[in-house]
Amino acid sequence: MYGINGGGSERDRWRADFHFFRHMRDNGDPMALPALLACLSFGWFCWNYHPGKGLWRGQLLRRFVKAPDQKGK
Repeated sequence: MYGINGGGSERDRWRADFHFFRHMRDNGDPMALPALLACLSFGWFCWNYHPGKGLWRGQLLRRFVKAPDQKGK
């Protein structure tokens, strides 16, 4: 869900995080809660907020560095 073909809105990211948590919890993984907390805290860094627009573009970098214009302007 975090992959290149995944992504979407912030709500979609939280839905993916809780789906991951429930899967881990249901399989008895003791790291389910720490993994959920890590995903909720840092998942924005890896989430593709621009699905269908090619490769993931690095959310942290986009927050601090202006991306070059795709049309060459």
